Amino acid sequence: MEAGGAKIEGLKWEVGMVSASGFGEVEPAPQPKWAERKGAY
Repeated sequence: MEAGGAKIEGLKWEVGMVSASGFGEVEPAPQPKWAERKGAY
């Protein structure tokens, strides 16, 4: 890095109101099991 590069004066994380969604529970996308593919490795 250059000596005269950008400097961060401070970093602050503020947590406010929790957001709620009307979608209900979120399910992960299907994740097929690993399988060796011919010619891929």
